[in-house]
Amino acid sequence: MKLYQSSSRGRMPEASAIRRHIICRALAAEVQGSAWCAWFRLEVWQVKVSSLRLVAPGWAIVGALLIGGVAGQAMAAGSITGKLKAPTGFSLEGTRVNASDTKFRNFRVETGDDGAYELTDLDPGKYSLVVVGKGLETVVVRDVEVKDGQAVTKDLTLEQAKPFPVVKSPTPIPLTDDYNSASFADAPEIRIDEPWQIRSGNLDGWTGPAEVSAKIKLKYSEKAFHLAADLSFKVPGINNVDKRADGQQLWNGNSLEFFWQNDPFNINRTEYDLDHNWQVIVALGDPSVDWAIHQPGPGASPPTSPPATNILRKEKADKTGDLVRVDMPWSIFFNLDKKTAPIAAPADGQLAALDIVVNAADFDAAREDAGIKAGLGWGGFGNNWNTPNLLKPIQFVTQAP
Repeated sequence: MKLYQSSSRGRMPEASAIRRHIICRALAAEVQGSAWCAWFRLEVWQVKVSSLRLVAPGWAIVGALLIGGVAGQAMAAGSITGKLKAPTGFSLEGTRVNASDTKFRNFRVETGDDGAYELTDLDPGKYSLVVVGKGLETVVVRDVEVKDGQAVTKDLTLEQAKPFPVVKSPTPIPLTDDYNSASFADAPEIRIDEPWQIRSGNLDGWTGPAEVSAKIKLKYSEKAFHLAADLSFKVPGINNVDKRADGQQLWNGNSLEFFWQNDPFNINRTEYDLDHNWQVIVALGDPSVDWAIHQPGPGASPPTSPPATNILRKEKADKTGDLVRVDMPWSIFFNLDKKTAPIAAPADGQLAALDIVVNAADFDAAREDAGIKAGLGWGGFGNNWNTPNLLKPIQFVTQAP
């Protein structure tokens, strides 16, 4: 149990003040606006035990009760337990069950195929219970209250994930049209700003959305995948991109990672298909931005189109983050297994899958040495850089639903 101590300081109350407050508390008198009662409540913890000798003997028991009430009782940890149920054909192995509190701390377990879970050592309070599974809809249950020493049971039934809509733009979107522009007004929003989405770093080390978080909108055209992002960083522009000799390290600082495949989500695909799966890494340094395409086997390589014509980073006026635009032309995605031409633009209605991650550098480190401190992912999984069945299903649609 953690013990907390007040930092207030003040002079020692006189004996008469002690007696007055004990009388006030013991008889439950409603003394509204009484300065000495209010002051004493803040300072009573500082009264030395020896000062109780100044109190009349008749008040000794009441005094002991008062000190005991101030000290408080130890609070026992609680738990959340339950069992998950998935649709036929879907495995619960590796499903993540998260409980996050109001201090942005996250508690996480992974289930076996039986779906049973238990989150233990939870302080009393309210939690958001979030379940993420392969190919399944994310389940979010708010305000689950854990009381002193209580075991809360939450059995949940999961459903097959519905494809997230990516809306078509009739023409390619100018790189200068950002997240707040009319060009992206009809695009559904992707939010990456909750503790259960922690992918890198300590589960209790993320201090909240102001440290790192993202709001993202996606569209597509005959020319490219268009991404617009409103990103929050405690310190924008930290990515030592100019010092990176290997494109695989572009993620090691303020950055975006874009994992996607251009064919339908497949729960049985556990490795990258070199004809269909790609990872795009975008380094958001100041003053330089850069990008790379990564696939297991071939590794990372610069896209065939330069970053200057496809990435635009603008630091927000209030210095709380970046507005970022990324255009990913279809021509940069090659079928590396069959070694055929670049992929074509997706057909209207085509199914695919993706995930997006936002990473933040360690702002407490020296800027020239700073690497990644925390990363959050849309889907809530961590190993999606080489495990495609952790992606989320999407569909290319001609208009917003």
